Amino acid sequence: MTENNIMLLNALAGVEEKGQIQIKLNKILQQKYQLTKGETAEILTERDTFLIENQLIDFSFDNLFFMTEVVSTQPLYSKAAFRVQLAGFQEIFYYLRGLENGTVSDEEIVEKISAVSNYFEGDLEFVKGYFEDHPSLDLEDLTDDE
Repeated sequence: MTENNIMLLNALAGVEEKGQIQIKLNKILQQKYQLTKGETAEILTERDTFLIENQLIDFSFDNLFFMTEVVSTQPLYSKAAFRVQLAGFQEIFYYLRGLENGTVSDEEIVEKISAVSNYFEGDLEFVKGYFEDHPSLDLEDLTDDE
């Protein structure tokens, strides 16, 4: 699927759905952070970019909502830090989703990203590097890596 086709699919989703996505994200975040329409649009654009890079299609936003829940529990000190962490989670998630080809559930991938993120205290460069070296999602050796 080309980038233009994915952008067309997103345009068909419409502004109303994007408003609903913003409401759902803010509900998940509660009072911690509140995303603006522009920030929500940027998050969705980042998601589209990761889908295109990994040649994937995702018609549901459930993965975005689940990742938002997971990232919102991390000790982040600003909305900007939250957005960077969410973008990193999305990038890693869609990279791994492309490699796994449906053999592992989406929830399991997010949970494993979260476990590695916690191990590396949220440092996305280490998390990305870990999954580049361990794309099989086998976390047994996580405690052996230093």
